Amino acid sequence: MGFTKDQLNRFKPWFVGLNLGLAKLKKLDVDAGLGLDIHFLNKAHEQGIEILELEIPTSQMEMLASLPENIQMDYLSYTLGEYTKIDSTFHEVLDAWQNGDTERTNTLSRVKMRELEDEMPGMEEYYNRMFCEREKQ
Repeated sequence: MGFTKDQLNRFKPWFVGLNLGLAKLKKLDVDAGLGLDIHFLNKAHEQGIEILELEIPTSQMEMLASLPENIQMDYLSYTLGEYTKIDSTFHEVLDAWQNGDTERTNTLSRVKMRELEDEMPGMEEYYNRMFCEREKQ
């Protein structure tokens, strides 16, 4: 990530966890600019279609920052524990997705969610805030 231990100690746990995940994806050569969202945004812009975004970029960060400290620590601990496993998990999911194997993709996702529930005590609140409450806004 490029930070010293002292520098990391100045950040909230959610910020460190998020950046660890992003750094790992960068190491895996994942290019956020190649996502489906970017693809369709570019197509819309090419065709002069106005896009009304449902969420501003800072919304997710504000949600993470508002999590209780214990859940932020759970998130960081989970991220640290998964850091070395991400390579194989990522490639397994990517392979299933690229081959159109929706059953395998869904199974891998469900397994990962069960692991999250077991390993991250605050997962239910995290999930509700990240996915359910944001959908209501």
